[in-house]
Amino acid sequence: MIFTSPAAVAAAASFGDAFLNAPERPWLAVGDGTLRALRAHGIEHAIAPSRMDSEGLLALPVLADVRGKTIGLVTAPGGRGLIAADLQARGARLLRADVYRRVPLRLPARALARLSRSPRPWVLAVSSGEALERAWAQLPPAWRARWQAGMAVVVASERLALQARALGLATVRVAAGPTAAQLAAAAVALHADRTQHR
Repeated sequence: MIFTSPAAVAAAASFGDAFLNAPERPWLAVGDGTLRALRAHGIEHAIAPSRMDSEGLLALPVLADVRGKTIGLVTAPGGRGLIAADLQARGARLLRADVYRRVPLRLPARALARLSRSPRPWVLAVSSGEALERAWAQLPPAWRARWQAGMAVVVASERLALQARALGLATVRVAAGPTAAQLAAAAVALHADRTQHR
């Protein structure tokens, strides 16, 4: 069983005893927040990768040989497509349960106005490819050009780095992982490198 977010755990837990009395099996969480949510609901044997993203989850030894196995993916429509595609390519039978719905947020014009008045350097932290695409789609052409020219980007994985570069975002640094602390550390290192090379 793979859970992709605390919201997925909460939705599954709403089924009560069927969830809490589930048999022993590998219960996997993409990240630490999801792991804490599972443990809060009594799934003490749940595990999460040290690198808390799709790539880290897929590298777990328990998923090394999944051919012919049935794996439950508890998630929402949209995100985490890499997990499903990779496990199916490895020969797993996937039972996907979309148990909640993501609602896209609008990028307020006042946020861009506030950004335009903010001192540089600007750094965008990205831990979700879907979120990056949604934000990019809402940017007016002039703002896209500004981001391409002056926005440094720290991302949680090589996959996200490729996605950011495909949008024309040139200054991209891969963080050690997707947590706020890891992204902030990558931003500090990026700023230090840019300052040193001036």
